[in-house]
Amino acid sequence: MNEKLTLLGEEEWSHDPFEIKSKLLEKYNGRFALSNAAKLTGNGSYINIYHNEYVLFWLKLTRTEYSASKVFLSDLTYESRYHTASSYDPVILPVLPLTEDIEKRIKSKYKVIKDYGIEFAEYGESPLSIADEIIMQSKLEELYKKNKLKKTGRHFTYNDNSINKNKINLVKYDEYIYNNRKYIRLKVTLNEKYSSVKFRYTYKTGDYVWIKVEKIIWIVDRENKRMISTIGLPSGMRFDSPRKANINFNKSELKWYLDNYMSKEIFQNIKGQEEIKEDTTIKEKTKIDILLDELEKEIKNYLGNKEEVYNYIDNLIEDYNKSLDKLNINKELVLDRRESLELQLQIRLEQILTKIKNSNDKEIEKILNIINICIDKLNGKEIEDTNELYIDISLLNDKILPFLLNEKEEYYKNILLNMFVKEKNKLDKYCNSINVLNIEVPILEKPYNKEEDFVYGIREKLNTILLEVNAEVIKTDIIKEIINTYKNIMDNNYSEAKNKNIKLYLELIQELSRFIEENGNTLEKENLIKILNNNINYQNEIEEVMTTLLDNIISLYKLKYRVENRIKTEKEIESSKIKRKLKR
Repeated sequence: MNEKLTLLGEEEWSHDPFEIKSKLLEKYNGRFALSNAAKLTGNGSYINIYHNEYVLFWLKLTRTEYSASKVFLSDLTYESRYHTASSYDPVILPVLPLTEDIEKRIKSKYKVIKDYGIEFAEYGESPLSIADEIIMQSKLEELYKKNKLKKTGRHFTYNDNSINKNKINLVKYDEYIYNNRKYIRLKVTLNEKYSSVKFRYTYKTGDYVWIKVEKIIWIVDRENKRMISTIGLPSGMRFDSPRKANINFNKSELKWYLDNYMSKEIFQNIKGQEEIKEDTTIKEKTKIDILLDELEKEIKNYLGNKEEVYNYIDNLIEDYNKSLDKLNINKELVLDRRESLELQLQIRLEQILTKIKNSNDKEIEKILNIINICIDKLNGKEIEDTNELYIDISLLNDKILPFLLNEKEEYYKNILLNMFVKEKNKLDKYCNSINVLNIEVPILEKPYNKEEDFVYGIREKLNTILLEVNAEVIKTDIIKEIINTYKNIMDNNYSEAKNKNIKLYLELIQELSRFIEENGNTLEKENLIKILNNNINYQNEIEEVMTTLLDNIISLYKLKYRVENRIKTEKEIESSKIKRKLKR
């Protein structure tokens, strides 16, 4: 085909927004769209003084010449305006003469659709919409960098206005094929007034984005024997050089670009060539194929009702296929619908897979078992178990707490019980979130990765409780000693009783101090000295002396715990170090 692309003429538009000269365009009512490629090669929009955004389309000049200016079309108002010829803002909305040859093609090989009382035809191809940003962008970029994408031998040429604003800088973009879909890797070249353009992600000049090559849909204007594209293709191409004193469309840079590049490139699939298809003899598995393979493997190890999971996945696939059939029946023009459905299915399958993997976690089962037997023990049930944490809880419950006064014994039992109940509720919520059939419920963060992590966290809390309990036990002993002391006072044995009790606490302080002195670091030893410098006036009443001694003992126990914890941490770090070197 030798037909040359052209543009809509300014005579079809009026400076009065309510006077549209073309009846067909009036009937179409300004539904011209802007391709993603146009947004990424200049943006193609204009902000007026009222901060309203307009899409700008180049118009063919019908007057003999203009003085360094031309008109553009706002698709919102149908109003033509003057604009500088050197601007890179407007978009190319091509017009194709409707020849007998094209008429035969659109009636036989190419799809014809009637809507709004207007005839539409699919004809030719151009980079239009951005490839899926979640999956395809990264996938195509990965294959491109590994040189694993097949070229079709076709290309599309756009102006890169980011290189030099004073002249045309045409760049050829190769066409690639993947899974029988065609793409180009387009460089983003935004106008200076746009710092970025946002789709799902934000792109700026210099970024590369994968764009799908798709069928162009045209309005068939039989009265004027032409077809008008329903979508603006690229932007970023100026009308003519600013150095020209007079502007004429037939002698313009834009006309040269339409004749020598766009007219040839968007009809590459029509010029007697067979449709290019990807070699699928060694077809790479799709993301969904891989997911289904993983699901088959994981379901076999699944602890729940396997049949329910199989049925659920089968229903998802059936619904997906039915949705595809509806697209085919309705002949929808929305080009991204298939990929959108595929993405939805993929996300759901990934959710199921993640939940199955989390459901098979044996560590969570172990932790729940420990929690349950500890709760049972604190509630008075006798259970035989060799778990170390359970043994500690049993010792605390049976051997230590009974030495407290009754009300204190119950108080600390309740603290321990509430601690385990809280952990159980936390794990129950997590287990509910990983229920495979509760797809809509998001997976909560896993409370613990290993049984050891849980036990360590519980022991940290127990150490604090044990310090309190120990202090309470000491206080209980002090109360008993004070009673005996006052009894001895009544018996005139004050000095003997005082010295005997003080000696017991001094011995404990000495024992704790010796441990810290032998194992503590510089800072810990300094804290030891501060505690021991808490002078005791032994001439005070015995209750005041005992209270001061008790404060020192509690402080020393806390310091001893910090020393022990530091030593434990240092050992863990040391054991984690890599001792080997690579053999040379």
